[in-house]
Amino acid sequence: MTYMRRYIEKFGTPPRCKMPVKTGDDGYPICPLCAQPVREIRDELSMREWQISGMCQRCQDSVFTPKGHSE
Repeated sequence: MTYMRRYIEKFGTPPRCKMPVKTGDDGYPICPLCAQPVREIRDELSMREWQISGMCQRCQDSVFTPKGHSE
């Protein structure tokens, strides 16, 4: 289970994000870049980034992973 799912299950709502974020019918926030529900956040650092930008894990990875670098 990821940080986002645990948070929503515990508090019934996603954590606050500094930027305005839309929420889908299922209660999950919507990523401002890809317009997909943010259901998976890998770790605490990624959760902090989500709280700043609203980006899902996939978009964070594409923005912050250098070209030619794999995890």
